[in-house]
Order: sequence, then C-alpha cells, then structure tokens
Amino acid sequence: MARKRKKGNNRRPRQQQIIATVTALTDDLSLVYDSRNNRIEFPDSRVDFIQQQVLYQRGSGKDKVLSVVPGATDDGGYLETLDQLRNSVDFLFAVDTNTKAIRGRRVSFCVSYWVPRALRLCGLTFPFCAYTVFEINDVILGINPECAGWCLVIREIAKSPLWNMGCRIGVVVDSELGAIRQMNLREVPFFGNELLPENVTLIYASADAGGNALPNRMISYCDRLATRIASSFEERGTPLNTRQNGGSAFFGYRHITLRNPEKGTP
Repeated sequence: MARKRKKGNNRRPRQQQIIATVTALTDDLSLVYDSRNNRIEFPDSRVDFIQQQVLYQRGSGKDKVLSVVPGATDDGGYLETLDQLRNSVDFLFAVDTNTKAIRGRRVSFCVSYWVPRALRLCGLTFPFCAYTVFEINDVILGINPECAGWCLVIREIAKSPLWNMGCRIGVVVDSELGAIRQMNLREVPFFGNELLPENVTLIYASADAGGNALPNRMISYCDRLATRIASSFEERGTPLNTRQNGGSAFFGYRHITLRNPEKGTP
C-alpha cells in the first residue's frame, strides 16, 4: 500500500509505502487499514517480513529511496516513519563514514549520532547528539569502509548498559541498500564474516535527497561532521593513527575525541 504526500512548492511528491511478505493462515488473504493509527494490518496471516519506506520519483522516472524502516512482524506496518521507528526499535543511532586520501593513506572517518532517550519517551521532539567518532586507516580494497564503521560502532554500543538491558537497537546507515534486508534477516554478514547481533536492525536513510525525517536528519549530521573532521585532519596536518589494530580488514583505528559537537532536533 502506498500514500502520496507533497510539501512545499519545490518538493517532489513523496510516497509512503508498506512492503510485506505474508503467509495466509486461512483460505483468504485480507488487509486492514487502521485509520486511527495509520497502520496496515494483516489479520489471519503470518507476517514474515515488513518494512515502511519513503521515496519519490526522479525526473528520469526512477525511484529515489529516502528511507527504509523494517518493522516488527507482530505489529503491522505504520505509514509514518516515526511511528514505524517507535514500534520497531527502542534506541536509535546513525552511522556514516567518509573516506579521503591524506598524505598517501586511505583514511576513513566514521561518525555516529544517537537519540539518548528511548524513542517512546521522546514525545514530539527527538533531540540527538554525537555518540562516537573513529579514524579508520587503510581499509583494504574490496571492503566497504562504511561497513567497517558499522562494525566498530556496534561494538561500542555493545559496551553500553543498553545492550545488557536487551534494548532493541536501530542503526541508520546510507549504504548497501540492496543488501540491508538480507543483513537484517541474518542471511548474509554485514562485515567480514559477522552477522548482525539479534537486537540490532539496520535502517536505511539518504543524507542527500532532502529527507527531513529523523533518520535522514541524523545521517546528514553524521555526514557533515565526518566531512568536517576529514578536512581538519588534512588542513592542519594532524598525525594519523599508527597503531596496527584493525585485523585483516584494515590497518588500524582509534577513537577521536570531539569538542562541542553539533546537536540536532528534527
């Protein structure tokens, strides 16, 4: 099911869609629209997979995907992105990695932001702030530096109390759109041979397509800060990491401490 929305005179119409794979438990397959909660339900069916996505049609006729939010299979699909997020994950993070050649090395700067409160408790605003920053050095060719950044950030989250509390973690990314569904189903690894932890869900959002929803805003902030850090390292001649602690996928990495990082509220 899809719904179109248009905001502003210069903005292309957005389509909000629910995509689901269901198995009918009776002879008939039915679909119900819950107008009060703006939700699609599948009575008498088993939902095997469900996601909400927002997109628009480019001038070329091809679709540009703004966001894809997987849903809980026992809760139907919400047409509003924030509703889908609240009912799919407890805490939301975003990760973006920008790579640049600096003084003969291939350096990737991975930035993550997060909403430091449970989404269900945020009311109408969702203030977010920087979570952690990594410098990743010389990711070998054939490996996506974005995925290396996801791995480091997820390992960092795993050290937090949220992990031990069993919270559902959503991680917004802007890469590997075609593979995210299989990664979320644990059918393929998200980095090297590593499958996603059971409490982690990857959420796709574009940083460069004018999306103004929470995932798009968060990934945009990550991208902007990563670009700024990369430029600062290059212009100031900041010494690069020399520790070889990256295993077989990259030379090494280190944390970068931020001073007064930018905050946001969509």
